[in-house]
Amino acid sequence: MTTNTSDRHSWAMTFATIVADIISFVQTHSTWAPALAFGLAFGESIVIVSLFVPGSVVLLAIGALIGAGGIELWPSWLAAVAGGTLGNLISFWFGRHYGERALTMWPFNRYPETMAAGQHFFERWGSWTVFLTRFSGPLHGVGALVAGMFGTPALLFHTANVASAMVWAFLVLAPAAATLRAFLPA
Repeated sequence: MTTNTSDRHSWAMTFATIVADIISFVQTHSTWAPALAFGLAFGESIVIVSLFVPGSVVLLAIGALIGAGGIELWPSWLAAVAGGTLGNLISFWFGRHYGERALTMWPFNRYPETMAAGQHFFERWGSWTVFLTRFSGPLHGVGALVAGMFGTPALLFHTANVASAMVWAFLVLAPAAATLRAFLPA
């Protein structure tokens, strides 16, 4: 099945509209920024759901809004850390509970290439997979699922999960905030 250019253009326009609407909402309702950061990081950290949630893109935009003023960095950062940690925990639990049977279940069986890439990544990097895949869009939640499937010890998973969520959330929020603050008048 091939997708024609018109379908791709339509999807890209819809995606851009959704992102613009979310950013507009945050500009208007800055007190909701931490809750939105939590929800986006949570959705982006759950296996398969992460394919459809534009978390990093919107969090980068929230970082820019933080830099422009009106939104505090630390509450949004903490919320993104909590959401990312919880999302990966759910993916890990699912992998631990179902093991390799998860690969035959819907919706995982619809994305065999993504699941195979996650397994290959784990075979190469072992428990580092949880940390490293946090920074890879399509494998974001897959790493935690695969770590659960292959029996990564819980303490090792939690350490990598929380540490990677802290670094990832900072990297998506802080650079735009710092850059804008450096160039905007005080």
